[in-house]
Amino acid sequence: MDHLKVDGAMYEVLKLRDTINRISSGFSDIGPIFGLVSLQLPRLEPSELGFIRVVSWLYVHYFEVGKLGGDFLGAHAEAASMNISLLRDHRDRIQQLRTYCQHNLNFTDSHSNSIQNACESWFKEKCGTHLPIDEHHWSTLLQLIILEALNYFRTLEKIIRFIETNEAFEQILEQWQLRIKRYFPPHKFDKIIEEVAADWGRDNFDATKFRKRHYDKWRGAFDYQTEEADLEREGRKLVETAMLADQMGILPIDGRDVMSQLNIAPGSAVQELLKIACDLNNAKPYSREALLAELADRKVQILKEVN
Repeated sequence: MDHLKVDGAMYEVLKLRDTINRISSGFSDIGPIFGLVSLQLPRLEPSELGFIRVVSWLYVHYFEVGKLGGDFLGAHAEAASMNISLLRDHRDRIQQLRTYCQHNLNFTDSHSNSIQNACESWFKEKCGTHLPIDEHHWSTLLQLIILEALNYFRTLEKIIRFIETNEAFEQILEQWQLRIKRYFPPHKFDKIIEEVAADWGRDNFDATKFRKRHYDKWRGAFDYQTEEADLEREGRKLVETAMLADQMGILPIDGRDVMSQLNIAPGSAVQELLKIACDLNNAKPYSREALLAELADRKVQILKEVN
């Protein structure tokens, strides 16, 4: 496939995206599947940069501006006689490739290793090497990822047309509308996490990292909320519960605090006092000052026991 044909395939992807948006916008209280994208339409030359740009552009559509609608359509793939595994494989690949191309992988981490292995195995299968380097390699990969995307958008169009003509359309539409009402986007959770961290005096708390670890579970919890639920309030409950669970077992002090603040020499007394600190903090969270005060009351007894 030459660059002219690649450009044509990318243009077809755009047309399909817009067609899907026009269809969904005709449904009551649904709106476009894919929201506005700030990224410019990717330039495809040179092929290596074109590949990275296309992956980023697709990632934004699949996991940001189009995640809610895309997930809903994907859930109806089998009913529409579409191959759900092909949809999942393509989305997973885009997510992995985006991480591979734009993030520094930690090779001591099993998750990073799995991403590297998946991407490089795909490279090897499609262009003959697990480390593409020249224009031929990247041109081949660029063509294939655009063709995958084209098939993905074609499948989504078939699914939404299946829904539109389905005799259970009204029931499906009600489910879709409720899913939209219950949707709580990641940036709203980030704001709540920042507010809770500030209220609790947790300075320099990484809200984004914390949200990424818990977001899927929180989204699942919202599936059971009624239409009348206050999602902001329910979201704060979820955040606070998760933060409390994470805090269990993590002491606000360490052995150096015990030695310096309680004037204790290195030795077994430090270990015994830290054990007491763990028991106290697991029963209820303590601040650094309050926990040291509790240990100070037990200091004399512990020193007698270990000496």
